[in-house]
Amino acid sequence: MGDRAKADQFLTGLSPGGKSKQAKAGDATVTTYSNGLATARSGDQALFGNVVAVRAALAAQAGRTPRLEGSPQDGARSELPDVRLAELYLSRAGVSRMLAGQAGSATQLNTFVDYGATTGMAVSLRAHDDGVEVDLVSDLDRKLEVKSPTVFASLPQFEPGLADEASPDALGSISVGDLGPALNQALSTAGSGAQGLAGSIRALAESLQKEAGVDPLKDLLPALGGQAMLVAEPTETVPYASLIVDGVDEKKAGEALASLQQPILRAVGTGGPQVPQFQTKEIDGVAVHSVQVSPTVDLSYAIFDGKLVVSTQPEGISQVRSSGGNLAETGAYQAATDQLPDSVSALVFLNLDEVLGLAQRAGLADDPLFASLSEDISRVESLGLAVRGSDEELRSELFLAINH
Repeated sequence: MGDRAKADQFLTGLSPGGKSKQAKAGDATVTTYSNGLATARSGDQALFGNVVAVRAALAAQAGRTPRLEGSPQDGARSELPDVRLAELYLSRAGVSRMLAGQAGSATQLNTFVDYGATTGMAVSLRAHDDGVEVDLVSDLDRKLEVKSPTVFASLPQFEPGLADEASPDALGSISVGDLGPALNQALSTAGSGAQGLAGSIRALAESLQKEAGVDPLKDLLPALGGQAMLVAEPTETVPYASLIVDGVDEKKAGEALASLQQPILRAVGTGGPQVPQFQTKEIDGVAVHSVQVSPTVDLSYAIFDGKLVVSTQPEGISQVRSSGGNLAETGAYQAATDQLPDSVSALVFLNLDEVLGLAQRAGLADDPLFASLSEDISRVESLGLAVRGSDEELRSELFLAINH
């Protein structure tokens, strides 16, 4: 039971001023203001919002109209944690009206909801001693999902295990399972007329096949059968990025990449009349194939121990070969991911401490906007995001680890 006096004080504080009128709705009294805002008390609950919504909530409480709780439309909300600080629910109609077609962050949220296939979504906020948890569940209509496929619905679930290949200072990472088969499945689901990223990958694959006689979708991706992690590593200047793939058919992958070297360089363009050549050198006992494509990118790859490592700097291969400390052992990674499920479709990690330090070294500390933001996020150590998908449901669980 809450503090009734403070609840009444809160409801009164919402008043926009001006005239108001009161009316009975069952056992409750609804106060409606000139701008349409309504407030009411029902037992130990305080209600406020649009007058139509408040009256509908009171009617549902009294049993005069069907309730959301326990109904077929309540599937997403019922999957949220039992203990939560706050929650948000949108029906399919609510998603269509408030999110679909909107610009900005609403566009990005579509990846985790699938506006075209959702039957309803629910979000909850939960406080922990060491951080904040956000859960998002979107129930999907299987028939609609076929017409509106989302990338996570086609990704297999796996147990992430490549964090021990990244450095303890890594800025962040994205991990998925069965990289080659998953990409092929995603492209197949998207269809030949796919737009955006899927369309660009298809166009690049077709171009490479014409030039080299090698189809990356058939000759390379099937050789990349294990999980993969894309990781960003800091340096004193420009960070480098590495793609690490496990469970690789070394012979098949090596042959496909050798055939694709020059077509890839011509396809991406290097800004000069001469197409540079890959050079091969030994680093830490493995053959590394590298080409300088820009002042800051020395594109390199190596295949060893059942792994493929592609990096924007040769240091990326050296990092995977090293036996020193790694990301999986750090407190930042453990704090952000320990609260997440073991098996996921995708895992995102962001080391906010390292990102903030990189920005400060880059000279952004004097920027007023950065200074104000850094104060707000300085206590947030790291972020972990796990996504699990199927043709029936999308579940996203985010954890912000907070320093005390």
